Amino acid sequence: MQEIKFRGLTKEGKWVYGYYYKSTTSGKSFIIRDLTDHPYRFTRTKDGFTEVIPETVGQFTGLHDKNGKEYYFNAVAKWNNKHWVVVWSVTLAGIQLQPVANYAERQKDTKIKRLYGPSFGIGQARSSEVIGNQAENPELLKEAK
Repeated sequence: MQEIKFRGLTKEGKWVYGYYYKSTTSGKSFIIRDLTDHPYRFTRTKDGFTEVIPETVGQFTGLHDKNGKEYYFNAVAKWNNKHWVVVWSVTLAGIQLQPVANYAERQKDTKIKRLYGPSFGIGQARSSEVIGNQAENPELLKEAK
């Protein structure tokens, strides 16, 4: 069974992991740590809520790279000597590798609907490497020479 978890970057620059929650009243984004063992887990507790930068939130894909590092959506990967962004493809109904140049173009023009790139499964994950993420390493969104 796939583990459902998210991560997000705090304003202090720290990654936090858990469940994702976006407040309907404030519009703020939070990562909620697992409160399974918390004695008051069924009450409204703010103990486990950590505010995060919404643009940095990514869901765990269930895949690991060749070094055992977890893949999250919007991670930047190195595979076949190129940089790729890990995205969800509605067309494929699955995980896809997006060339960074194509991804950057799509970010500028939201009318571009089609994504081009290979599907991303366990084989590609095990032969690739997580080299960063968009939040901490925006320079990786430039095509590797």
